[in-house]
Amino acid sequence: NGLNDAAEITTAAASSSNTNAATITASGSPIAGTYDLNVTAIAAVQRNASSNYASMTNSINGGSAFTMTLTTSSGNVDITIDAGKDSVEEVAKAINQSGTGYKASALATGLNGTDVKLVIEGPSGSASAFSVSASATADNGASAFATALQSGKLQDASNASFTINGVPVSRPSNTFEDVISGASISLESVGTTSIKVESDRS
Repeated sequence: NGLNDAAEITTAAASSSNTNAATITASGSPIAGTYDLNVTAIAAVQRNASSNYASMTNSINGGSAFTMTLTTSSGNVDITIDAGKDSVEEVAKAINQSGTGYKASALATGLNGTDVKLVIEGPSGSASAFSVSASATADNGASAFATALQSGKLQDASNASFTINGVPVSRPSNTFEDVISGASISLESVGTTSIKVESDRS
């Protein structure tokens, strides 16, 4: 029909009056309108820290293999730590490479790389809360590691909470596409903003 067919040259546009609170992008054919967004809480991940180890290369289970189990409301997630690869930094790498959605880091809290903690976090949202345990044929520290990690909670997993035009909404992630048709919203911080969605034709 050529470019004079208005349906073929419709463009979507969206803006936020306060991008410190939220940003928005639009695509396709969104429902046009102006929306008052009040962000009262940002979605957060659960984060736990282990007890201190002497260095990044300190063995957690005396060189023996072990399995970390992360228990959530939807079941267990097992992460295998191979024999000879159980240093703090190697366990962090194994968690990151496990494809489970969990992330870990090894942080030296003391001078010159000492007092190293393993910090693990899960996906955001209250349903992603987890507990930690460990099992090993030769338990040379795996259980103690898991017990300390379980008790070392730094932050709880929680949902994002906000109202849009006064209607309360909760989401497990800070980015979502299912609240306003054709629009993706990313919550940045607690605050208020006015978001405008347009479907322009020229």
